[in-house]
Amino acid sequence: MSILHISTSPQQAGSHSRELGRHLVERLKSAIDLPAVVRDLAETPPPFPCAGFVQASLSASTRSFANKSDALTVSEHLIAEVEQASAIIIDMPMHNFTVPAAFKAWIDMVVRPERTFRPCPRIADRAARPKLTAHDRTPRSPGRRSRAAGRGRSRPPACH
Repeated sequence: MSILHISTSPQQAGSHSRELGRHLVERLKSAIDLPAVVRDLAETPPPFPCAGFVQASLSASTRSFANKSDALTVSEHLIAEVEQASAIIIDMPMHNFTVPAAFKAWIDMVVRPERTFRPCPRIADRAARPKLTAHDRTPRSPGRRSRAAGRGRSRPPACH
């Protein structure tokens, strides 16, 4: 068993989310004596799904994935990391109000029908374990106005 630490910020130095993630991992390691496996998605991003990956991952024998797709081999490795983890810590910045593309690719590699979930009323097929997510967004300076404010630009209509 291990602590899986998934780090997603493309910024190595000065990243608030990376700093927070490292802090959480150290605190958790001091509480439970487990090794940490670090998966840096910015340094080594997983491949995006291709047609071969989709076809191979949807085939009936996904457990015997030899010669099906390089991406499927990567997928099985990433799934094994998740399966072996007692706790998962994900740190990520907020980019354009969404997750970094490398994290979305990781999700696409790990979440596979009939392998990591079954489409049924009880979707979760993994043992319950703690999942901690550390996310960061760049704080605005106190009193700073948005770019559009005060420049004659109209604001978009409010959503109701």
